[in-house]
Amino acid sequence: MKLPVYLCLLLLLPCAVNAQEDKCAKADSIIAGTNAAIARVKTGGMENWGVLYCNSVEINTYKDQWRAVGNYNSKIDFWYTDAPEFAVYEEKTKESVLAKITVTSESSAYKFYYEFYYSGGELVAANATSDTSVPTELKYYFNNLKLIKFVENGKISTTENALNSPEIISMSSDFVSFFLTMFLKSTH
Repeated sequence: MKLPVYLCLLLLLPCAVNAQEDKCAKADSIIAGTNAAIARVKTGGMENWGVLYCNSVEINTYKDQWRAVGNYNSKIDFWYTDAPEFAVYEEKTKESVLAKITVTSESSAYKFYYEFYYSGGELVAANATSDTSVPTELKYYFNNLKLIKFVENGKISTTENALNSPEIISMSSDFVSFFLTMFLKSTH
C-alpha cells in the first residue's frame, strides 16, 4: 500500500519543481522587461514617452550628518505604467500599475539597495544588496506572497533559510501603500 503512495509522490515532485521554476523564469522575464523599459525611459526622446513613469522621494537630500549615524540619505523610486486611478476603468486594481520600486540608502560608509518587482499588482521578485563589511546579494522569488525561491550570493538556498523574507514582504506592502497615497490628491 505504501509503495503506490511513494510512487505518486515521486512522480508529482518533478511537476511541482518545474512549475516553481516556470514562475521564477517568468519573474526573471518581468525583471528584464521592466529594466529594459526603464533604460529606454532614461535615454529620453518622444518615442519613450508613456512607457513608464517615475516618482522619486528622497530623504535628507543634501546628505547632511544624521544624528548617531553620520552621512545619511535614502531615495525611493516608484516606476509605474499609469496613474492608479485609471486602472479602475480597465477593471484592474490600483496596484496593478506598479512595475518596480527601488530603494537606495546610504548610512555612514554602508550602502543598501532594494528592488521590488511587480506584475498585475503582485510582488513577483525582490533583490536586496548591501555594500557592508560583508557584501551581500539576496534574491527572492514570490508567488501569491509566498517565497518560492531564495538565492544568496549567487547560490540557491532553501526557502527555510531565507533571510528576512517576511520583512521584504512587509517593506513591499508599505511602499505600495505609500505609492498609492501619492495619488490621492495630486492628480486632481
